[in-house]
Amino acid sequence: LIIDAGKTNRQPLGELRERIDLPEDWCVLLVRPEGQVGLAGQDEVAAFDTLPPVSDELHTMLRRELHDRLVPAARAGDFETFAESVYQYGYSAGECFSASQGGPFTCSDIAEFVAYCREVGVPGVGQSSWGPTVFGWFPHRAAAETFISNHLCNFANFQANAVVTSVSRQGATRKLTEDVEVD
Repeated sequence: LIIDAGKTNRQPLGELRERIDLPEDWCVLLVRPEGQVGLAGQDEVAAFDTLPPVSDELHTMLRRELHDRLVPAARAGDFETFAESVYQYGYSAGECFSASQGGPFTCSDIAEFVAYCREVGVPGVGQSSWGPTVFGWFPHRAAAETFISNHLCNFANFQANAVVTSVSRQGATRKLTEDVEVD
């Protein structure tokens, strides 16, 4: 888990605050609905330009969720608390994009799928960035594969591709030099 310390407008990337090795058994299921795409490029830039500022209250709540629950649970290897905190953080962060996407998720199908996942016992579920990919944290690969075979095929709102991936043990990397055009 990579936690950055934020950045100023003059910094291209945030500074690394902490790197936490998550338990090797933990994995993530990625579900991408066929035929849907998230915002990217100029459409994403335009959407960001129209979003209202994040309220101080929400900003404080997100920081508290991250520092008081998510990070300590990750350090302790407490899957249930970590997964629930990932959901809470992602849902609240998604509220920041409500003006563009009509709620914390990019569409009603995604919102319904996230709700379904939580109903059947996947606590750490959310939407990646602008979507449409949905992620779900699992304590081990067998649980993710059981979810795919028992539940994914039963959710009829969209056809989706699914992949289970391990937690990266290499951490984040940063390009140390930038390409610069010279006249």
